[in-house]
Amino acid sequence: MKGADLAFEIVKRATAGFVYSEAVASHYLRQILEAIHYCHENNIIHRDLKPHCVVLASKENSAPVKLGGFGLAIHLNLDTNQVNGGMIILFVLSFIVLILLSFVYILYHKYLL
Repeated sequence: MKGADLAFEIVKRATAGFVYSEAVASHYLRQILEAIHYCHENNIIHRDLKPHCVVLASKENSAPVKLGGFGLAIHLNLDTNQVNGGMIILFVLSFIVLILLSFVYILYHKYLL
């Protein structure tokens, strides 16, 4: 694939002065929702959906998007109605630590440099 993840493309295009039209945004959103729907039809729960997990197939505005980042995904067993959720606790804790470290970094650079 020649494109990058959606988060990178949004930032890159925004710094270049590009403004997404409603048509382009709805094009991407529709494909993301279709991918999630497909996963849910197959009893797959992504659990880590974010712009970094959405990859554009090319650099064009009409590029198809691909869903990635299935490292925390689980398969829901409908026979037992059980989901192993241990990893989600670890993910939430690591996310909180990441946010705290980001605030420390921002405060350090804003007030000490």
